[in-house]
Amino acid sequence: MNSSLLLEAAKSGDLTQLQHLLGQDPALARTCNEQGVSAVFLALYRGHSAAAGLLLQHGAEHSLLTAAALGDCEQLRQQLSAGTSLNQFSPDGWTALHLAAFLGQAATLQLLLEHRPETNTLSQNALCCTALGAAAARNQLQCVELLLQSGADPDLPQAGGFSPLHLAAHHGFERLALLLLTSGADADRKNDSQQTPLDLALQRGHAGIVEMLWPSETPVN
Repeated sequence: MNSSLLLEAAKSGDLTQLQHLLGQDPALARTCNEQGVSAVFLALYRGHSAAAGLLLQHGAEHSLLTAAALGDCEQLRQQLSAGTSLNQFSPDGWTALHLAAFLGQAATLQLLLEHRPETNTLSQNALCCTALGAAAARNQLQCVELLLQSGADPDLPQAGGFSPLHLAAHHGFERLALLLLTSGADADRKNDSQQTPLDLALQRGHAGIVEMLWPSETPVN
């Protein structure tokens, strides 16, 4: 029961409840859900870095993956110095590169890239995306730029055939779209539904991106 309560507190970022539960049983800090995803990551995925930090203080596992996700360069250097593999995946299918990119941790992403990991590795989950796709989904511009500079392919799609430019067009991320286009992204690439980024921008009413992708004509409403 307390394990379930702790997971819920981690997901909601409820520091008071976490303190209470961990005070009763510090071992709860290592709680994972049925898929093996730790309470630390359940907190981080929802933006609760303070909750994640509290769990780590009470004994949750420090790893290459948590260091990358938290932006903890010191811990990450220790893990890399110990020879920890950059190719490991989290229980939900992410590498350290994916996690740093998705969560906008540019400092740890840069440190990881200095060790020359494979930048186009696909996640081992239903999304099947690259670190660049993970960064694009959250509009993490600095991380996208770092990955592109390190040779990430701007056109590799995720599940459904959605390239990073498709994601930018769908969400209306204009600066991201411009960055991808200037880095050579294919504006005519189609997803599995035969939609181009322009189709998605028109569908969602993102006029600024329509202008980038269709600058010489005015679309008909």
